[in-house]
Order: sequence, then C-alpha cells, then structure tokens
Amino acid sequence: TISFLLLRNNNHGHGEEDMNMGVALRGMCSITEQAKAAVPAVLYAFNNQLAFWMLLQMDPGTMQLLSNFKIVPTVLLSVVFLEKEVSAMQYRALGLLLLGMIALQQSSSSSTHDDGDGNGIVTKAGTTRLGLLQASVYCIVSAIA
Repeated sequence: TISFLLLRNNNHGHGEEDMNMGVALRGMCSITEQAKAAVPAVLYAFNNQLAFWMLLQMDPGTMQLLSNFKIVPTVLLSVVFLEKEVSAMQYRALGLLLLGMIALQQSSSSSTHDDGDGNGIVTKAGTTRLGLLQASVYCIVSAIA
C-alpha cells in the first residue's frame, strides 16, 4: 500500500514510459482501493509488533502454541460474516485445538511463581497474565485482518 502511494505521488519521471506507469498506477488504485488495502496492512503491522511484545512475556514455544489459537476466531468470523460452511470434521478439529490450549494452560497454571518484575505471575510454561492478554488480542486482530 505504501509503495503504491509513493508511486502514485511520484510524477517526477522525465520519460514517456515513467509517465505511462504513473497513469496506469493511478487508474488501477483509487484512494478507496488504497484505503481498503491499508486497513489489513495496518492490522498486520500492529500484529507483528504485538508478536515481539508477546515474546517479552513468554517463551517462544508457548507463543507459537498460543498463536495457533488464531484459527478459532478466524473460523468463527468467517462463518458469521462470510457465511462459510464448516464441516463436522472441521468443528471437531477446532474442539481439539481448544482442548489443547486449555490443557496447556491448566498444566502450566498448576505451578506458578512470581518473577518479581511487576508483570505478574509467571506460569511453568513461561506465560504471564499480560502475555495471555496479548496473545488473545493477537489472535483476534489476526482473525479480523
């Protein structure tokens, strides 16, 4: 999106080919089209930054497991808004994914300790409460994008 904006506004080319390229890009990408592409781009940029913040709150293995949970809100949003059909087998797979996430959190919440840095309780798997909140936001934003 940013590349298209830069190319769209860059009319300093001196050759006929440069001018034709600018005209083609302007005709191809209206401001409305650019805005439609900018929304997911901003959401993905926010999500990428959030992934780094999550790594400060948990170990990489736990982050990867929790980020797989983004499948659930993605499926739910696609069923509700896009009216996609999901088979019984796919619902069972989502149920297994949910059970896996619950099992991960239950096993790790049974042994917790305070790490003393003010971020809260750290579980055995290396996840703070802030990390779980960030993972939830990450999954929801990923599903929306």
